Amino acid sequence: MERLGRGIALLTALAAAGSSACAATYVPRPSHYVVHDADDRYHRDGQEVAVGLLGGGAERLVAGDARALEHARRAQHEMRLGWTLYGVGWASLLVGAVAAGAWSHDRLKEGAAFGVMGLGAGVSLVGVWFTMKGGASLVDAINVYNDDLDARAVPP
Repeated sequence: MERLGRGIALLTALAAAGSSACAATYVPRPSHYVVHDADDRYHRDGQEVAVGLLGGGAERLVAGDARALEHARRAQHEMRLGWTLYGVGWASLLVGAVAAGAWSHDRLKEGAAFGVMGLGAGVSLVGVWFTMKGGASLVDAINVYNDDLDARAVPP
């Protein structure tokens, strides 16, 4: 048993060291381009611009470019919808689980509770999909912004 405890302690120490050893410390030099670094931070014009889980800050990140703003607004909408659906889905899963436990003596009600759980799982998965789609729309906004910067810099 003592040997097992040592093994777990060793694995924990290795996991802690491995997860902290890969942190990037480089901060990009100031430029007009939007840059997303390894620490999940965004930089523009020498400033760090925070973008939240719900897409807050995305518009500020690409302000001044109408095409990029369309993508940023879409990203915000998809992220907000995704997180909302994810939360509603998890709430349905929990309500269904509690109901299934409470109605274990009634097969019909227990079946309905499991149906609610299945529906909750499906809604959560759709929420995850929308959240990921929102992340892709944010990448599109950044790419459009950076490409439009290049297009304005090149003389006709």
